[in-house]
Amino acid sequence: MQWSSTARDEADRLPQSLEAHKSALQIAVGLVSLSATQSLRNDTSSIRVKATLLPGLKEDTAKLRNYGQNSQGYV
Repeated sequence: MQWSSTARDEADRLPQSLEAHKSALQIAVGLVSLSATQSLRNDTSSIRVKATLLPGLKEDTAKLRNYGQNSQGYV
């Protein structure tokens, strides 16, 4: 079977095209990974900020509990 020069040229370009697409996909996967990492970091920061509020919340809850226990005798 004999190939035409056009088909041969196209076959010669395919590996280069595949390599270019492979590189583009690697870049895209890297960006998605970076974006996911940043999103996770932001979520973690939000959790840390909220966690700093817990001691105050516990104190407020304890005060309310004490208030409730002390006021039961007056009802």
